[in-house]
Amino acid sequence: MATGDEGTWYLVLLVNSHDLCFAQQDAELVAQAAVRCGLCREERVVRLFDKTGAEIEKALKDLVTQLAEFDQVLLWYSGHGYGKSEEGNEARGWTLIVPKGDEVSSAGDFVYIVWSR
Repeated sequence: MATGDEGTWYLVLLVNSHDLCFAQQDAELVAQAAVRCGLCREERVVRLFDKTGAEIEKALKDLVTQLAEFDQVLLWYSGHGYGKSEEGNEARGWTLIVPKGDEVSSAGDFVYIVWSR
């Protein structure tokens, strides 16, 4: 596994469409702590604060183009969404993130994140 200095990216995703108290401050503190603790370098912290679904999708696609073969991306998310683990396997599942913008009217309005270890 790569060390923080070599191959770790930290994605800090905040969707504060409901004015959650201290959410933006917490997100920034988490990003700063990742660097201070040596988890990753500052240039490998991706901050996505109050972005639309299209903006999140573009940023994720851009991030993927920068990843090396054994890089890892850690995600810290604050906001609203839905999640579900695969039955019988807590390490696999999916999350639906509700992005900033108008009301969600179709499945395409969500950002889907699938996880697996």
